[in-house]
Order: sequence, then structure tokens, then C-alpha cells
Amino acid sequence: GAAADIHVAVLSSYTGAYAQIGSSMWAGAVVGAAAVNAAGGVNGSKLVLDKVDTKGDAADAVPVFQQELATNHPVAIIGPTTLEIFGVQPIIDRNQIPDFFNGGSTAFDTSKDQYVWRINPSDSLLALAVAVYARSKGITNAAILFTTEASQQELEPFLVKDFKGLGGNV
Repeated sequence: GAAADIHVAVLSSYTGAYAQIGSSMWAGAVVGAAAVNAAGGVNGSKLVLDKVDTKGDAADAVPVFQQELATNHPVAIIGPTTLEIFGVQPIIDRNQIPDFFNGGSTAFDTSKDQYVWRINPSDSLLALAVAVYARSKGITNAAILFTTEASQQELEPFLVKDFKGLGGNV
């Protein structure tokens, strides 16, 4: 018989304040899935992406992710971001589904979670890169503004420390 489709959940914010993040994640996933499918799929099975809207909130992410698991039975997950990961991580682990997490939370710097793999650098490295860039442009005095969300607040102490460590004033 025909090979069954392989579902991959793309778990991100597609509506609300962080919709641009979801749009970017979706666009990248679509390109990747198209390349895999054009090359014959995975052992003859077609990759099917499932867009799962978290609205950028852990509380909203949990029920839509559980619905995705019950309906499409994804074998992998792309996303979510730091905004939602702590709400869905226990579900990911319980269901033993590989997750390609798109967030810089320093909580994952020493993570031993075998199912959640962070695909981008730590916020501590992002802070250092921003500080080095600012100093390379001759900036010596800075005001640092972030939103009140935990994912942004985590970046601040690293950025302040790194910018001051490079001789800047905050």
C-alpha cells in the first residue's frame, strides 16, 4: 500500500503580538518539507506540516498542542519559542517526540532533556553579541529597554553585565 504521511507540528504563534515569529518559522518549515518531499519524502512517505497556533502563550499552547497530538500524531515538532516551551515541555517529554525548540532561554544551556533540542544560541550569547556590536560601533553609554515578558527579561542581566564588562555604561 501507499506510505502513510508523516506529520510534523509547527508549534508557534501565528496570531497576536508575535505572529511574525510564527510566520518565519512556518516559511522555513515549508521550504524544508518541500525539499524533502521533492526528493521522494522519507522512505516514500510525504512530510505534512501542521500549523499549530500557540498565540505566543503557554496557557494557549497546551490545549492546541494536545489536540494536535490526538488528531495528527506528529512524529516531530518545530518550535515553540521560549514564550511557550515551559508549558508544552512536559507533554513533549511524556509523548517522547523530538522537538526543535526555537528559543534562547538560558534554562536550556545545561539541559539534559533528550527530546527538546534548542536550535539557536543561548540568550547569554545573544547578549554578548549585542554588547560587542555596540562597543564596536563606539557606543559607550546605553539605555536598555525590554518588554515585561520573561523571555525578554532573561536577556537583560547578561546584556548589562557584558556591556559593562566591555567598558560601557548602562
